[in-house]
Amino acid sequence: MIDFNSLISQTPGYNEDDVNRLHSLIADWQIIADLTFSDLLLVIPPSMDDFDDVSRFIVATQCRPSTVISRISEDWVGKNPEPDLIPLLEHTWHSNILSRMDHYRVVDGISVCDVATPVVCNGRVIAMVVRESNMDTRGDNGRYEMSSIGVGKQLFYMITNGDFPYEKRVSLARGKYRRHDPRVADGFVVLDSDGNVMYAAPNAISSFRRIGISGDMVGKCFADIVSEKLDPDAKVPEALQLVVDGRVAAAVVLEAQNAVISMRSLPLETEGKPTGSLILCRDITELRWRERQLETKDATISEIHHRVKNNLQAVSSLLRLQARRTKSDEVRRELEEAQRRVETIAVVHEGLSQTADEMVDFDAVIANLLRMSVDLASAKNQTIDI
Repeated sequence: MIDFNSLISQTPGYNEDDVNRLHSLIADWQIIADLTFSDLLLVIPPSMDDFDDVSRFIVATQCRPSTVISRISEDWVGKNPEPDLIPLLEHTWHSNILSRMDHYRVVDGISVCDVATPVVCNGRVIAMVVRESNMDTRGDNGRYEMSSIGVGKQLFYMITNGDFPYEKRVSLARGKYRRHDPRVADGFVVLDSDGNVMYAAPNAISSFRRIGISGDMVGKCFADIVSEKLDPDAKVPEALQLVVDGRVAAAVVLEAQNAVISMRSLPLETEGKPTGSLILCRDITELRWRERQLETKDATISEIHHRVKNNLQAVSSLLRLQARRTKSDEVRRELEEAQRRVETIAVVHEGLSQTADEMVDFDAVIANLLRMSVDLASAKNQTIDI
């Protein structure tokens, strides 16, 4: 099966920096697709030494928006671009600037707007991103759609200058929190260059209401209205100020007023000058509560396992001690058999305690049981090998 990793690994001329740049791009380009309600295509050359014939370029991967129905129903990965896109791609690749079609394409009765931007790494173009928008869905755009599309376009234009994806991202939301990274549909806030709120999506308003922020946020300093709801004696995450200021790419998880909100800031630039920022936010209060419940249950199960293990070891030790003291061979054999059974129970219990599906690896268990059997069955002048 052809996928992104195999395609770029088979493309001659890509160095490590090029590959890392492309991986960073597709890791975050879902944000652009969701904001602009558009499909994205990453187009790469067959070789960095052979890029004269753009018709031989390949779609390395694609991204469908989760905020609107995708226009592209088929899978284009591994295929050549549509012939209608070739002039746009040629101009973008050779001019090294963002380009757009001078007319809407009509595909399956749908008006499509195509815009392409080069992906630059170390001063050379290594790929192109095509943004395809269904213009038939833009007729009833409201304030939410206009704000979302405007910010998404800014991020898309930042690809041309190499400002997106961000080279550095400050984050204290590692480990278990990383899977709770906010998405566009979870809510977002748009800030101007001074950190004042220009627009807050409905889901974002609902999220911040959980920590006591109510009323109209527009026109207010975002950092101030968040700081006002923090407990003065509470420990504040180090990255919080970076996120609410919106001046650097950062992520943080904020706990306040018995609520938990995951936030991520994405600075916006135009021609290298800061113009504001996008703050993605997600209410993960219920998710965090469930995680804490699971952590408590895991700790309880671990404690029970520890006690059962200790009790089984104590019983096994007593049986071993009694077997050594008895003078009857028959009693000794029975005690040793009982000890083997107890230790077998301990091994199986150990395996069950480390799995969630009530399945135990037979190969691992039988190896331990055989070693125990050899130790117990071996006499003073006898050696058993398996």
